[in-house]
Amino acid sequence: MLRISSPFISRLSTRQLLFSSRSLTHFHRLYTSQSQPQHQLTKCCAKEKKEDETRKSPLTLAFWSSKTGWKRAAVNTLRCLAGCTLGDFSALWVLQSLYGHWGMGAIMGISMASGITTSILLETVLLRHGADKLPWGMAFRTATGMSLVSMLAMETVQNLVDFHLTGGVVLLDDPRFWAAALVSMGAGFLAPMPYNYWRLVSFLPSLMTHPRAVLSWLEADWAWKHTLHWERWTLAMGARTVVLAYQREGPLLHLGQLQANSNTRHDAGYACSSNRSQKTASQCGNGKKSNLSLKKRLEAIGALPEEVAICAVVLTVASSVGAVSVNPLPAPRNITWGSSGPKRIAGHLNLRTRGSNSQVISQGWDRAWRSIVSLQWVPAATEAPISSFQPFPTAIPSASAKSKRAPSWLQFVDVKVDDLKADLQHGVDESYTLDVKEGSNSVQITAKTVWGALHAFTTLQQIIISDGKGGLIIEQPVSIQDAPLYPYRGIMIDTGRNFLSVNKILEQLDAMSLSKMNVLHWHLDDTQSWPVQIDAHPEMVKDAYSMRETYSHADIRRIIAYARARGVRVIPEVDMPSHSASGWKQADPKMVTCVDSWWSNDVWQYHTAVQPNPGQLDIIYPKTYDIVRDVYNELSGVFTDDWFHVGADEIQPNCFNFSSYVQTWFAEDPSRTYNDLSQYWVDHAVPIFRNVSSKRRLIMWEDIVLSPEHAHEVPKDIVMQSWNNGVEYISNLTARGYDVIVSSADFFYLDCGVGGYVTNDPRYNVMSNPDPNTPNFNYGGNGGSWCAPYKTWQRIYDYDFTLNLTDAQAKHILGATAPLWSEQVDDVTVSSKMWPRAAALAELVWSGNRDANGKKRTTLMTQRILNFREYLVANGVQAGNLVPKYCLQHPHACDLYYNQTAVV
Repeated sequence: MLRISSPFISRLSTRQLLFSSRSLTHFHRLYTSQSQPQHQLTKCCAKEKKEDETRKSPLTLAFWSSKTGWKRAAVNTLRCLAGCTLGDFSALWVLQSLYGHWGMGAIMGISMASGITTSILLETVLLRHGADKLPWGMAFRTATGMSLVSMLAMETVQNLVDFHLTGGVVLLDDPRFWAAALVSMGAGFLAPMPYNYWRLVSFLPSLMTHPRAVLSWLEADWAWKHTLHWERWTLAMGARTVVLAYQREGPLLHLGQLQANSNTRHDAGYACSSNRSQKTASQCGNGKKSNLSLKKRLEAIGALPEEVAICAVVLTVASSVGAVSVNPLPAPRNITWGSSGPKRIAGHLNLRTRGSNSQVISQGWDRAWRSIVSLQWVPAATEAPISSFQPFPTAIPSASAKSKRAPSWLQFVDVKVDDLKADLQHGVDESYTLDVKEGSNSVQITAKTVWGALHAFTTLQQIIISDGKGGLIIEQPVSIQDAPLYPYRGIMIDTGRNFLSVNKILEQLDAMSLSKMNVLHWHLDDTQSWPVQIDAHPEMVKDAYSMRETYSHADIRRIIAYARARGVRVIPEVDMPSHSASGWKQADPKMVTCVDSWWSNDVWQYHTAVQPNPGQLDIIYPKTYDIVRDVYNELSGVFTDDWFHVGADEIQPNCFNFSSYVQTWFAEDPSRTYNDLSQYWVDHAVPIFRNVSSKRRLIMWEDIVLSPEHAHEVPKDIVMQSWNNGVEYISNLTARGYDVIVSSADFFYLDCGVGGYVTNDPRYNVMSNPDPNTPNFNYGGNGGSWCAPYKTWQRIYDYDFTLNLTDAQAKHILGATAPLWSEQVDDVTVSSKMWPRAAALAELVWSGNRDANGKKRTTLMTQRILNFREYLVANGVQAGNLVPKYCLQHPHACDLYYNQTAVV
């Protein structure tokens, strides 16, 4: 059995807990500084508040009687003692041996500093490599943010006792020295204990019973320091901050007990009751329970400040252990929820592979579980109660019902995989089932391959959520049968126009994994730059923007390994023979043509490129194919996928006017055309591309078949990537028998609609509309973006790319890719332009955009993708915002049509 551990409180020191108090104080000030409605506490709640304040007072015996508090304070103090003692006594012994003449005062002072330093370093290492897995920077800041009062007390008492008993002399062969050392360590341990206990219980009373909230607290503090403004962090992080602010500062909200006045939503008040259907809810006063609906309670929150209202939506539901609507993206093909209420997750959700041992599975689950525990995820808002939708289950089992079911906690994830050796290649089975049966203590996952199991983990990540109290819950029973509609589900990045760092590429892979996309199409180069190091022709990388902006073989292998661990294939593209200048010209200047021409020629009919800078491979020059073979073979040895993209788009005939070899070739036979020239390329290049492996499959852009300069005969086993004219070109290609990857620019191009980038463009110099009745460049036109308008997630999601195809044609659709060309994209903007819009494509090709009745489910997708954007950000993906926060908090309030049947 493989055991996957989660962080827990006993491994966190006092210094970690105290380090984050500043962020909560900041939040409390933010909250109290805003104008708020006046809330009235009921007598019952006032009594609870008074009792809570009594428990918090250090002047009472109850404050000092928490066994859990003393135990955790002892564990935290012991960790500190280990580092202090090691550094202190080691320094004492070394200094006395080598520098005894310094004097005992100096030696003891240096020893104390050594003890504190060693404790900080040890704590940093434990926080980094222990169960907490904090980043180095955060681990160090957390360790150094400890209370100096506690550490100085320990060091001072320890050294005073040692000096009193031994005079500060280290005598390793004297038993009395070791006895004195034990006494001094004991004194050093006891000295800060009351202080540590007081800090722990004063600031974190609720954490005595909800240990996982500590990690959330630390994350909230880290988020605070790494964003320009608190509101820029995720809603989920904010929700957790309010949970902790409640525990730290008192009842900002009486969680789960907020009710609304029947006459106005702005008369929100506190109450000590919860929904009548929630039989386990606490009662007070005369024993009556509120029958207010969840909707009423959520409406009441609207009167509160924005940050608190967001969190209260979550906490009003979660704190009463009610169901929170989970809406995983992409939507599973088949998901059935029961109504038995949520089941709690044990502190450790252990992986049991049942004979399906695999590093991919164990590492995949480790990532998923760490994300679940660290994020304590809660959807930002529940789905609005639209009557035509099936309501999410909200029934809560009674205490007696719970007692009849055993066990009441989930403890295991059982995974059964049929084929552990199936390679990550096109067509591999990615299906899975996921079941949580009523009364079971495990999540049951079955999959044909490990790649399907990974998808099950990403689904599980989204349906395990925080209960708002530091715990985790999952609705049960739940049964999911899931598989993708299409085997090819991808995005495209372009590192030829602008360089993308390795870390940013890895960020895209994280987002792809979460959204179940499985192909990263990597457009490696273009005319503007060649960023890939080639051993056979090292001079090619001279055309990188800088030596820092290059990819070594090790970089590429790292990206491929990272992708594979997440079930993502990496397919390279070297665009040939067009879009080829940089790099190639360094290998042999004769193999490229028109590189020194003016790209637009100021007269468009004579242009040599569709954008600066020009350049194409010289198709007739004999040595072209030798260098192409060298580069292609080397890259084929680095990239492990069976598929390889070789470009073949946008061949510009005017460019060949600059090639003496091409002009001579045309002169030899006046009947030759540019179609013949394209065929020459296919006939000479394709054998090189196929010679690498019998499993090799090539991808080309549709131009080689459908453009005016198309080749006469292109082998049918070459996959066509369609990007022009939508369903028309898709139908044309599939009718010819080609397999197709859909990338229609009218729907999927993510770089469109943001204006042009070419400079010295006089078309913008227009001060008034020259023709109000006709769209033109600056008024109703594309504004310089050839593929305008901007592609919203709804445009992407609503695309029916199989429209009017026969069944035979539809079988040729392999899937789809959303390209993001990088003329105006780099590390700063790539994630915000790619995500979460690419997630709309992810669902489109995973489970489609229609329900079982064939109706578009765009309405249902809305809250799903808005929540998913927050989930991406919480997972470290800098996804762009789609809507004002109001729309996120108020599901469907931003719909264009109140009539939900408007989307058909």
